[in-house]
Amino acid sequence: MKRSLLGLIAAIVLATTPAFAADLWAPPPMPYKAPPPAAPIWDWTGFYLGVDVGAAWASDTVTPLIDDGGTFPRSNKLSTSGPLGGATLGFNYQLSSFLFGIEADIGALALANSAADLGSGALAETDSINSGWYGDATGRLGFVWGSALLYCKGGWAFFNGQASTTAPGFTATGTGSFTGWTYGGGIEYRLGGPWSAKIEYLHFAFGTKDASIADAAGVFPYANSLSADTVKFGLNYKFGIGPLAPLYPSGPIFTKD
Repeated sequence: MKRSLLGLIAAIVLATTPAFAADLWAPPPMPYKAPPPAAPIWDWTGFYLGVDVGAAWASDTVTPLIDDGGTFPRSNKLSTSGPLGGATLGFNYQLSSFLFGIEADIGALALANSAADLGSGALAETDSINSGWYGDATGRLGFVWGSALLYCKGGWAFFNGQASTTAPGFTATGTGSFTGWTYGGGIEYRLGGPWSAKIEYLHFAFGTKDASIADAAGVFPYANSLSADTVKFGLNYKFGIGPLAPLYPSGPIFTKD
């Protein structure tokens, strides 16, 4: 009986020794590592700064405010066009696919032009407009579609190029700066990193300002109603590229190397 029991124990030990030895001397497992951090996700939220160039088409409707029996022209429309260029500063807030923002533009608007304006009497006049600085402060509402942003905007605008009417023997006084409003829209497209490009159309209604000519007989005022349409191309730089995607959306996930 004792010999049988000892033989059984010896058989069990010999049978399990190779497996135990294999586990004891097995090579270490393959190394594990966490996945690399996720790339930043673009978000339009934040401040941005940009530059732009384009063109403008404007008209100044000049109308005398005193009826003198036809010596002065009844009305004249002075049309002009020229390049523009400037800078943009703004802030966006993106909420899901919608965007809300504020934006300010400042730049130079080349509208200088003049044209003869003949009255029915002997007086020959010349209506003129100068180039100057323009600016606007607008609200912006947009829709984000992939890498593109479709938006509309509108708000306050100004232009400091004077309009005037001159005539031989008369002293002319110009209009001073125009103030009014603007509206329009455009599309902006993300280029990569912090950069985006845009094309934008704006209509400017700069309002009506009075100019005048004067001689010994009195002062003769003129109303100048100025409007312009602009198309411009711009390049914007966004400060910060939006929040990062979660590194581990549902806790650490490990993968084999």
